[in-house]
Amino acid sequence: MSTVIQASTESDLEDAGVARKQPKDNIATAGGCLASHYLAAWIIARLEGNDAAESALHYVAPVGEKEEYIERAWRNITPYLPAPTPALV
Repeated sequence: MSTVIQASTESDLEDAGVARKQPKDNIATAGGCLASHYLAAWIIARLEGNDAAESALHYVAPVGEKEEYIERAWRNITPYLPAPTPALV
């Protein structure tokens, strides 16, 4: 069995024989205080595009921290989004 896990539980799961893996295709799990926001933004970006994901992140970001919060979210989810496809000319 393999999973994506919260860092604080990693050693417990390794002891139980569970391997740590990165998200692949349409399957992902998340743990931690911002996990639900990151996972939701990842799903929205895949289904509706980056503008829709950014709008959702802006909605839940704390007042006075929106820019930093959204930048942090993008840093964490962008590596797991499909590469953009070039526009056909």
